[in-house]
Amino acid sequence: YKLTLKELLDEREQSVNWLKSLDNPDWGLFFEHPKIGRMNAGYYVQNWLAHDYLHIRQINRLKYEFHREQSDSDLDFAGKW
Repeated sequence: YKLTLKELLDEREQSVNWLKSLDNPDWGLFFEHPKIGRMNAGYYVQNWLAHDYLHIRQINRLKYEFHREQSDSDLDFAGKW
């Protein structure tokens, strides 16, 4: 788990550093995806961030499920997943 999380965070840091290095990017630039159609840079970056959030959600779900399996306590008070 720790290695995978470190790899994810390292990749994310590299991505953020690359984005910060861009000088006045034109987020309206686009290309035609063969299935989705027109995708501009802003759309791509927004979906990139959302994709990262989905990975974080997956990690949290796995951590919660592991904790639930290892715990001898009822975890309903913590809230519904």
